[in-house]
Amino acid sequence: MGDQCHGAKSGPRSQCRTNPIKINSNSYHVQPDVVPAFQYRDYSNDQRTDPNNFEEGIKFISNEGDSVINVPKIHIANGKIKNDNTRRKFKRLVRIFKRVKIQMIDEGKSVNASISSFLISGLIWNVPNRIFNDNDTWQETVKEAIRFLYHATKTEAGCKDWGEVSEKFYLFGSSRKWTRTQVNDYLRDMWNFLEFK
Repeated sequence: MGDQCHGAKSGPRSQCRTNPIKINSNSYHVQPDVVPAFQYRDYSNDQRTDPNNFEEGIKFISNEGDSVINVPKIHIANGKIKNDNTRRKFKRLVRIFKRVKIQMIDEGKSVNASISSFLISGLIWNVPNRIFNDNDTWQETVKEAIRFLYHATKTEAGCKDWGEVSEKFYLFGSSRKWTRTQVNDYLRDMWNFLEFK
């Protein structure tokens, strides 16, 4: 898996993006964005040479001509496991972080465009389960999650092995549209916006 846009944990990385196809809405569905994609099969963990033993993903070509591989089923499955292991708090904390970002923007705070919803999910994925499970209030959970993420992203060593929710690709690296420093600055700004002490 070396040609992934997002940087495989075992291979090189390249930055990419793609423009979706717009489909007009009508009275019974909203306007979706569609990205044409192929089924992608990763046989790298198959020790039996079994044609049915693969991890399924999707592959599409970016505007720049790069191959982009994504594994949404693994992402969803891992998210469900983390949610179960955190007393259903993982997905809720992701939503809280996304809402705070929107509120910061609505109130005129500068938020780097690279701080995406996908990145926020990946950051929360790397918060230890104990932070979810050891805090009884949402205020304390949010505060301790920001504290953990802020301190971990101060140095490359603190987060260099972090993965996306799928755990197939690194969260940080030279191919990403965000940097560790941008994330660390955002977490500081978020802490201050929420007036934590």
